[in-house]
Amino acid sequence: MKENATIEARQKIAEKVLARMQDRGFPIHDDQEFLAIIRGWISGEVAMTDCRKRYLELLKTREYERRDRLARPS
Repeated sequence: MKENATIEARQKIAEKVLARMQDRGFPIHDDQEFLAIIRGWISGEVAMTDCRKRYLELLKTREYERRDRLARPS
């Protein structure tokens, strides 16, 4: 998809992809941080390559937080 797609086109693409993810068991509709990244792409504020970078950074942060919680004594 071209980076200069219209907001409406991006919205349709996002809805289709999010529905497919939901059908495959990814609980993305509860993930407000992920959805904020996608909303940035839909509005044209963020390029898809930057969305990917932001999402990978989000996953990395969550993994560090999870490891930190597991490492702490109960």
